[in-house]
Order: sequence, then structure tokens, then C-alpha cells
Amino acid sequence: MLSQIEIKRTLERRIREIPTLPSVASKVMQILENPRSSAADVERVIMYDQAMATRVLKLVNSAYYGFPRRISTVSQAVVILGFVTVKNLILSISVADFFVMLGKTRIFNRAELWRHSVGTAVAARILARKAHFPQLEEVFMAGLLHDIGKVILDHYFPQEFAQVIQLAQEKKISIYEAELEVIGISHAVVGRWIADHWNLPQLLVEVINYHHQPFENKDYWATTALVHVADIIARQARIGSGGDDVQPTIRPNVLEWLRIKDQDFQEVQKQLELELLQADDLMNIGLERGA
Repeated sequence: MLSQIEIKRTLERRIREIPTLPSVASKVMQILENPRSSAADVERVIMYDQAMATRVLKLVNSAYYGFPRRISTVSQAVVILGFVTVKNLILSISVADFFVMLGKTRIFNRAELWRHSVGTAVAARILARKAHFPQLEEVFMAGLLHDIGKVILDHYFPQEFAQVIQLAQEKKISIYEAELEVIGISHAVVGRWIADHWNLPQLLVEVINYHHQPFENKDYWATTALVHVADIIARQARIGSGGDDVQPTIRPNVLEWLRIKDQDFQEVQKQLELELLQADDLMNIGLERGA
């Protein structure tokens, strides 16, 4: 069994060895940072990866987006959905592949983690609408990525992570608490490292790092708080699994901070059920290559 210091050093080294995002995803993100970019620019890059283009079009034509007529080209998708939405779709597909690429273990079900991540992302966007928060797509992406550190721990330290899960089950504590006890570092910190490695926007890096401790994030507190609440809502609704059976409660001051009332909270839960019925394609996008 490695010591906590050895685990941390090994993690830092191995994260540098983890593949970057697919080149098409990286190029699209660069293009969309340029205000002079056009929908045609995005399409030219994506068309180099026909599999990616096909999957993007499958998602934009899914029931989740609900457009009355079929979107037949990537440039059309950019015009209708906007640059940010298409960028996040590409990032979602790339991250979903990363879940599958690292394989599966008996002790931790990554398919259920992906479902939980999608549930959190959808809940975060619904909450953002309720709170009149303008950055809906950024909130969605932060929700989708919030637990990415668990995938890294599961892959590179299966023995220690298995002990984390066992301890969480025996003591009926969260994985987050068990990680600190067994490994000395949480999936939130590991997630921050991988987000940095992938050169993701600082907002995503910070939200991943602080999603269990929203009050400690001073720069992106609203997005962090939204993801924190959405994570708990997804757990309470038992959408997928984060790896433990703990049902945390939301601190009242977080809801007050976001100006979300109890009545709003109940409406979010109902809306989440409805929207997830339309999100099958997104739920399955991370599982198709692992089937």
C-alpha cells in the first residue's frame, strides 16, 4: 500500500502522462475563443473527424434539444445553438470517451458515474434558469465534469480507491470523506489537476475543485454553488451513482445565497425528471463505445 505522499507524487506524474483532449476538441475550443470565428470555421475543423461530426449531429437532433426540423450540418448547429453549446457538446463527447477509454472495474461502476454526471449537469442548468444565471452552458459543463477526479483515482489507484469505497460503505460516509482518510487527497483536487492538464477554462477548474465546498470559492461562487446543489439533487433522485450511498442535505444558506426558495427546489426536482426523459442520447453517448 502506498503512502499518501507517494500517492500524491505518483498522481501528479501520471496526470502529466494522461492524453490531452482529442485534437479536434482542442482546436474547436481555440477557434471559439476567437471572436472573429464563424460557424464555417468550426465545421471545417469538426469535419476532419467524421465520427465526432456524426455524434454532434445526433445529439443536436435529440429530444433533449427538441428542434422541430432536422439540423443537417455542423455549421447549422452552430448558428441555431450557438458557439458555446456546440463547444460543450464536443467537450461532452470527448469526456464521455475518456470515461470509457480507461475501462471498467468491478469495484466502481463508471457507467453509473456518467449517468450521475449527466443528471447533475441537467439539474445545474435547470437551477441556473431558476436563479436567472446567464451562463447556462458553462454551468452544465461544470456539472458534467465535477466528478472526473474519481475516474482518475479508479484507474491509477484501483487498490486504494477500492479501499475508499469499502470504507465509505462500512462507515456510511461519503467518498469525499473516505478519500481524505485513505488517500489524503480528494477527487475534487485530482479533478482540478486534470482540468488544468486539459487547459480547460478556469471556471471549470475552480468549480471542479470546490464543488463540495462552495463557500471557499471566491471567484466563481455562483457556478460552484449551483453545481454543489445540483450534485445533491441528482443524488437524492438516485440518478446514477457517485459511488457511495450517502444522501447529503443542502445547507439552507446555499439556497439563500442563490435566492432559490423551497418551492423552486421542488419544481427543479420535477423538471429534472421531465428533462432526463429526453436526455437518453446524452446518457448513452458515454456508453456507446464501451458497449
